[in-house]
Amino acid sequence: KAVATDNGGLTVTSAPVPVVVNAQPTATLTSPSNGASYVEGTAISLAATAADTDGTISQVAFYDGVSLLNTDSASPFAYSWTNAAIGSHALLAVATDNQGGTGNSATTTVSVVAAQPVLTVTPTNFNMQVLEGQDAAAGSFTVANSGSGTMNYGISEGVAWLSLSPTNGSSTGAANTHTIAYTTAGLATGTYSGTITVTTA
Repeated sequence: KAVATDNGGLTVTSAPVPVVVNAQPTATLTSPSNGASYVEGTAISLAATAADTDGTISQVAFYDGVSLLNTDSASPFAYSWTNAAIGSHALLAVATDNQGGTGNSATTTVSVVAAQPVLTVTPTNFNMQVLEGQDAAAGSFTVANSGSGTMNYGISEGVAWLSLSPTNGSSTGAANTHTIAYTTAGLATGTYSGTITVTTA
């Protein structure tokens, strides 16, 4: 309160003004791990804990730098981020208590990298026997992208008695079947080998 005194010695006292000292809340970003790397399109799980010594937690907000990603008002505080752009991201959790006080977590840095395809060929070996003067029975193999993104590829063979169809393709995950035709009727008795090469674009 305040007490005012005039030149005649008269005083007047103000009404008491309450002063609240609010302890600021704390926040800890528990996921993801600092330095983690994610493939573009992969969900990044953000999770945080928060505490307040003299009140309750009203909300926890998740930020990428200064950009708000999501606000969660109930524990467990979490968010699944699915559209992170390629590059480096500084993630932060900010807790707000019931009196409006805020507390920031430490910053966690993660990186998002471009999707990478992975070439998978099945099977990788063919062994057969054929009578002289006959063509070996046709065979087949599959080419698939077991990684991420789109994989374009071409196929070639190194011998005249072997041909492929089709000789190129594209995969986002599904396996493509390619046929092998053998023209072995004109080969003399003996052992032959050929190589099929699959090259990604």
